[in-house]
Amino acid sequence: MKASLEKSSDRLLDNTKIKGFWERIHIVKNIFYIIHADFKSFSYLYSLLEK
Repeated sequence: MKASLEKSSDRLLDNTKIKGFWERIHIVKNIFYIIHADFKSFSYLYSLLEK
């Protein structure tokens, strides 16, 4: 019984590690998306100023 409990807790730990890993990737992707959107709007405003 104890061995199966340890196995399930190990599996749960692995799942939380994987979940945390994907959450971090998602956060990084969001940050890059925000930077990209800001850069696009900045370049648009700069092109308006150049005219």
